[in-house]
Amino acid sequence: MRVMEHLTNVYSKAVAVQVPILPSEYLSTAVVDPYNAVLHCGSNMPYSNLTIMMDNAAIMSLLSRHLQIEKPTVIFLNRLISQIQSCLFCGFHYNADPICSTLEEVTTNLVPFPSLHFAYLRYAPIVGTPRQDFQTAVHPAEELTKAALSPNYSTLSADKFPRSKVISTCLSFRGAAAGWQRGLAAAILHSKISQSLSFVDWCPTGVKIAIHAVPPLRPVPESCLAESPANLTMLVNGTAATQRALQTINAQFSRLYERRCFVHWYVGEGMEEGEFTEASDVVTNIISQYNNAEASER
Repeated sequence: MRVMEHLTNVYSKAVAVQVPILPSEYLSTAVVDPYNAVLHCGSNMPYSNLTIMMDNAAIMSLLSRHLQIEKPTVIFLNRLISQIQSCLFCGFHYNADPICSTLEEVTTNLVPFPSLHFAYLRYAPIVGTPRQDFQTAVHPAEELTKAALSPNYSTLSADKFPRSKVISTCLSFRGAAAGWQRGLAAAILHSKISQSLSFVDWCPTGVKIAIHAVPPLRPVPESCLAESPANLTMLVNGTAATQRALQTINAQFSRLYERRCFVHWYVGEGMEEGEFTEASDVVTNIISQYNNAEASER
């Protein structure tokens, strides 16, 4: 929290984006992961403009489903996560095209209210060998969009609710192949995404499209990822998936905290027990606000 507070004070005009790896229900690296996740979410809430949620179980599913890696190790998980984040953010860092979107514009589109700044991500393509449908497609933007519209390319396990309402979404194309389809991509996406995703009617932003001509970085050879001339990262600010993800970590937190398990380790480092309940209340409030955002649609 102190680090984020310092960065916010020093770089007050910069967009603060966090990419936390949430503990999964049946896959965790430490027994206190629910504590750390809830404390992180509660304490950093005022200092983050956008939070992009991922979890290890979803990343492992991507590796198993698309790369046929039966028992992914942490190395494979880290390499895929780094490749996804590179494709998402590098296009904004090396943005030489004046008509491309900036990170500020994307954040403004995705976040209608300061508290509703939690998004999840879908990424395509994820292939171990070059795929003809992505490599030689007449309209690569359309093929990438079809893939990203499937939850099978999601980095969040909770992203599996077909009737989940979407507040807003941003599709960031990267690579020369995507750049060739500037006008076509906009027409295809606006017509097809509206039929594939159910948007709330009170948010006028809808779909944001960012196109970056900077080609994707070549994957690390040992990552089992094939090189692609273009890719797509799709950020979604949705209701049901976000609620489910936060409810899961809050429930895990409550099961530990109601017995005060391991709390003494945190207190011994200078924390107070009240900080635990405060953080949990913040998460509960976020869940409630996303529920209200969905309920206002009915």
